[in-house]
Amino acid sequence: MDGIYYVEFGTSGGAGGGLVVLSSGKAHGGDLSYLYAGTYEENPNNFSAKVEVKHWKGPRNNIFGNVEKIDLVLSGKEVSAGTIKGQGHPVGAPQRQMVFEMNKLRDLA
Repeated sequence: MDGIYYVEFGTSGGAGGGLVVLSSGKAHGGDLSYLYAGTYEENPNNFSAKVEVKHWKGPRNNIFGNVEKIDLVLSGKEVSAGTIKGQGHPVGAPQRQMVFEMNKLRDLA
C-alpha cells in the first residue's frame, strides 16, 4: 500500500484533490491550500486513517467550509490494485460525511 497517491474527495458542498504519500503507517500530503498529516492502518483490502488537515496558504476553501484545521477519520477498501475508495468525517461530527478515492501513482523509491 505504501506509495504516492492522487486523492479526490468531496462532500455535498464541494470537491477537491491533492497528493498523499503513504509510508510505513504515516500519511503526508497536501494541496494548494492545505497540508495533510496523519497515520493509517491497512488490513487485507481495508484502509483506515486519522488525518489532520491544516491550512497553510491561500483561501480557506476546504470541503467543510472556511476552516483553519480539521481532524478527519477515514475508512475504505482497496477496490482494485492501487485504488482505495471510502468515506470519512470530522472527528466528533459523523453526520458531516465525505467520500474519497485514492489512486496510486507510483511506488516509493
